[in-house]
Amino acid sequence: MDSLTLYVLLVHVSFSFKLSCPVVAQGSSPAAMFVFGDSLSDVGNNNYINTTARCNFPHYGIDYPGGKPTGRFSNGKNFVDLLAEKLRVPSPKPYLSLFKTDNPLEFLEGVNFASGSAGILTSTHQRILELGARKLVFIGTEPVGCWPAVRASNKSPGDCNKEINEASSLYNEEVVLLLKKLQSEYSDMRYSFFHSYRVFDKFIKHPENYGFNESKAACCGMGNLNAEFACNPLAKYCSDRTKYVFWDGWHQTEATANLLVSMAFDGLPPNVFPVNVRELSGLNAENAHVIDQ
Repeated sequence: MDSLTLYVLLVHVSFSFKLSCPVVAQGSSPAAMFVFGDSLSDVGNNNYINTTARCNFPHYGIDYPGGKPTGRFSNGKNFVDLLAEKLRVPSPKPYLSLFKTDNPLEFLEGVNFASGSAGILTSTHQRILELGARKLVFIGTEPVGCWPAVRASNKSPGDCNKEINEASSLYNEEVVLLLKKLQSEYSDMRYSFFHSYRVFDKFIKHPENYGFNESKAACCGMGNLNAEFACNPLAKYCSDRTKYVFWDGWHQTEATANLLVSMAFDGLPPNVFPVNVRELSGLNAENAHVIDQ
């Protein structure tokens, strides 16, 4: 791996992680992505697993090209798809779809190992660095206590769960300390931390400032806030998904994911620091649209 640098993305969702590692040749733009994570990164691995954590049925994928469910826990493209577009690389295929491939070179084009309801071990961070990863983008936890499914089950229906949000906020503080520690151990490591809690909190409290008109209820689902029962073929769904922050009780809409990716990619401190993803990736910033909100 002497001629390659691994570009690593860590995204924390629901107290598990999303990890993507676009391979970057020295002095060039990223060539591929390798993704580890949970449902916000999954592009279809769970379709191949005997699990109830699946979304290979309507109304998932309603806005994805072709309008059919793909295994993404979204109405359309997810965070990884949109990040890949920003990095100008293909969104990697699910690992289990390549499991029986007779062309090992396919793996060099990128692989997505993410699986809905999965997590990542703390030791994985160290292992990734040992394998050569030196550019890390870590996207912190969001205010999970304000997700529709949590609100719907809260003791005070409709309110955010303060305890969960406090845990999420504390987690982010510890992540920053971890990144600094890792950088002290690996002097050539560089990282970008996206404070998604801070940004997502604004989406929820002031949705109108970001083009949304609903930040509490899910677009697709059943019961209180459309979040007591998961999105399914019998559930109703909103007509305009671009106006909703949340697609279902646990997952964001494509519109929300697109905003998050844009802010991580071209944002400024304190939303993203010490550098943003574009700066870390080394891509030309000529046409960058700096987002400072």
